Amino acid sequence: MDGSVSAEVLLRTTSGRSLADSRESVTAENVDEYRPAPETALEATRLLQELGFEVIPSGITLTLVGDPKRFEDVFGVRLSMQDQPSGQGAVSAEGEPRIPESLQQFVETVVFPEPPEYFT
Repeated sequence: MDGSVSAEVLLRTTSGRSLADSRESVTAENVDEYRPAPETALEATRLLQELGFEVIPSGITLTLVGDPKRFEDVFGVRLSMQDQPSGQGAVSAEGEPRIPESLQQFVETVVFPEPPEYFT
């Protein structure tokens, strides 16, 4: 797989609520329950940058951009590219990402979202 890929980092929240396990939609009324502490986001960003990723804050998550091999080495997954009907490729991970010990108190998990479907 060539080029860069991206993933979303779900950070540990101050409330203990989980974006990964939530059965309710995140709304303006409850978004604060899913927000990490500012120091959690800052420390996670610093550590992820040290691991070789570009880190982009994106609200209550962080977006990681990097080389596919870097993702595989750091998170212990095997990545593959799948073609989508839209013509875009989607990255999927085989296995559950393994969060390095240095990140475990800040990062809940890493997900590789599917590209959006556009209807015309």
